[in-house]
Amino acid sequence: MPRCLPFLIIAAAACAGIPAPQPAAKEVSLEIIATAVGDSVDGSQPFLVAPAPNRGFYLSAQALSGLVEQLDSLGRFVRVIGRIGDGPGEMREPGGLIAESGRLFITDRFGKWHTFDSTGRFLRDIPSTISGVRNAILLRGDTLVVTQRIGDPTQQGKPLHLIAPDGRIVRSFGEAPASEAPNHFASFFRELARESDTSFWVARSDRYEIELRSTSGALLRRFALQRVWFPPLDHDPESIDRERPATTILAIHRDPHGHLLVIMRRARVDWKPNPAPDRKLMAPADGMKYISETIEILDPGTGALLGSVEERDFPIMGYLGDDRLIGIREDALGRQVPVIVRLKH
Repeated sequence: MPRCLPFLIIAAAACAGIPAPQPAAKEVSLEIIATAVGDSVDGSQPFLVAPAPNRGFYLSAQALSGLVEQLDSLGRFVRVIGRIGDGPGEMREPGGLIAESGRLFITDRFGKWHTFDSTGRFLRDIPSTISGVRNAILLRGDTLVVTQRIGDPTQQGKPLHLIAPDGRIVRSFGEAPASEAPNHFASFFRELARESDTSFWVARSDRYEIELRSTSGALLRRFALQRVWFPPLDHDPESIDRERPATTILAIHRDPHGHLLVIMRRARVDWKPNPAPDRKLMAPADGMKYISETIEILDPGTGALLGSVEERDFPIMGYLGDDRLIGIREDALGRQVPVIVRLKH
């Protein structure tokens, strides 16, 4: 059983700078409730999930295959959505999955976005001038918010982009700190979570900085810790067995109880370098020898920390809603398989 780590409030502040009250910490734990029986996954590839009908989920665990699987609430295979190629409904490398209003939006890292219904039937493609999208959310009127840097010099330093249903860039906003080079990749990593039809949460990956913004770009709320987790330098995820890994925000989500979930990865307290590092890509189970993952539960109004839990056995790879998450764990045959996990609090 993963150990439970309740905490008191961390240093967080709203825009007004008024200290948050200190509620009692919640008891939080994680419990594996099912193992997906689909194909084993390659943990070195991008791992994408989104909720599907009837408490199932969509999964793209081998992004270079160009395939998205739909599984039921117990992780059993239902169907494959999409196929490899460049034609209608075909993709090269999924970069994001968004499930909303009975539809599945798939962003292709090569600049084309696809729409399917809940049965996997192809609806339409959306042209895009932005490639390499790694995160996106859907708002009112099929408007997308995506996070990615753009080569256009007029958009330098603006990591967030509002995209119309026809693929046009409506506006770009959000500024990288002046201390960082414009368009430096580290300053553009963002995680997104939908708040309403006209607002969304955005978190920097390289520092504890979480904002609530409107689709006009206005800053509505902000929580921050006054420290940078790693400098704006190339960060090699394959070096965690040689150099102490930095703390990174992996994802943010709104849970059904009105809380804000923040999923972070950090070095284990007992981290030690590997005396003979294997330069092959490490499987998730091997990586957990050097890192642990923490889920924090925040009050979205004040930024107060309500509780947290640390997971040392397997990485958390996505949020399915209804207090369910998905991770990767090594089975008895040595395969990396998805597991469905319940967040209990």
